[in-house]
Amino acid sequence: MFLRLPQKYITQPFIFLMIGEAAAFCSAFYLAALLQKGGLAGLGGLPRYHLWDAVTFTLACTGSLFAMGLYHARNSTRFRDVFIRTILGFGLAFLVLSVVFYLWPSLAVWRGLIFIGLLLSLMAAFLLRYAFLCLVDTNLIARRVLVLGTGELAAEIEELENSAESCGLKCVGFLDIEGNHVKVSASRVVKPFKPLPQLCLERRVSEIVVAVEERRGMTPIDELMDCKLSGIPIYDFLTFMERETGRCDLNTLRPSWFVFAEGFSGGSVQRSVKRILDVLLSVALLIVTLPLAGATALAIRVESPGPVFYRQTRVGLNNKLFEIIKFRSMAVDAEPDGNAVWAAQNDPRITDVGRLIRKFRIDELPQIINVIKGEMSFVGPRPERPEFVAQLEQHIRYYRERHRVKPGITGWAQLHYIYSDSVEGGLAKLQYDLYYLRNYSLLLDLFIVIQTVRVILWPAGAR
Repeated sequence: MFLRLPQKYITQPFIFLMIGEAAAFCSAFYLAALLQKGGLAGLGGLPRYHLWDAVTFTLACTGSLFAMGLYHARNSTRFRDVFIRTILGFGLAFLVLSVVFYLWPSLAVWRGLIFIGLLLSLMAAFLLRYAFLCLVDTNLIARRVLVLGTGELAAEIEELENSAESCGLKCVGFLDIEGNHVKVSASRVVKPFKPLPQLCLERRVSEIVVAVEERRGMTPIDELMDCKLSGIPIYDFLTFMERETGRCDLNTLRPSWFVFAEGFSGGSVQRSVKRILDVLLSVALLIVTLPLAGATALAIRVESPGPVFYRQTRVGLNNKLFEIIKFRSMAVDAEPDGNAVWAAQNDPRITDVGRLIRKFRIDELPQIINVIKGEMSFVGPRPERPEFVAQLEQHIRYYRERHRVKPGITGWAQLHYIYSDSVEGGLAKLQYDLYYLRNYSLLLDLFIVIQTVRVILWPAGAR
């Protein structure tokens, strides 16, 4: 449970890309070292003298691209985005290597070697990414999925296949077992004329998804069991969509899902470890960001009269209220009548300094104090104001369940969804929050913290 990561990040074809790029980065480092040594004469000593340097270099490059979201389908299917994110990723890798080699001088290598290694790695990354984008949706590495059903649920899968989230997903057919209740493209409907195992063999099926609203009397259990025992994974609709999209579909969610689904139980030991890590990380971040916090406080004070910090009541663990601390980014009289108002795009209440610190999430830094006090964690659903919570609970089922864990400075929803300023936005964020609750683990928390670097450097959706 401690190290459980969502299935989505284990089964995606990007794991193969990550392994290939790591090998390319390691090779680029040794090639750069070979060039520094002056040819093949220095080849014999390279592995022995630069093993840990190469490992550090490879981890820094791979980890930086990971932090920029380049091993996630949503961020890796448009070459323009990939190009910019890759450049930023290697810039981040250079900063990481500079810090590591400063802290551990025994690992330090020639400065020229790092520049050459990063340049060669950048070229290798572009070549591999281009090849990957050309191959990912082909039959060579695509996941060939047979969908059992042709109704509303099957139509959602077809819509997902045609979206930007479907990298590597290919539906080979929709098996009509719902009595001609067809909501998918008619040309893709497959009639059950053959036994299911034979159909899977002919179409080279790698996964089966059961997407029928009423399974009783609809699903061919014996044939599914035959396929399962033959090594073909079988998923129900909810599990498949959760894995592919990183969110829970509230439209098809039932109370039984909470009862029978895995996850939701972090355990006292895991909560204790998470609390220790929260405190250690908070103290370290507080020290590192002290100059930035000081400069921000000064800029706020110079631009407009009023307090530097802003306190606001939020809903925390088990619906307990607490006061969140942020750098003030709005005018002092932002809510003169005392009524809570959603922040909007280009909100006129935001000051010039406030707009800058919101864009790069600097206004969230004082929440480190909330983490140290135990009111928040580093990772968790973002806390909302009581007025908004009451409004959202009236319109959205299961909204109260997001308060089963401590709220966080960053979270799963922040990686996938822009700023929420409406009930519809709250609904979308809840689907990601429930996914986080179900897959809750320390490894997932680490994943979110690393990915937050991408959110800061690629500040889409900041308000």
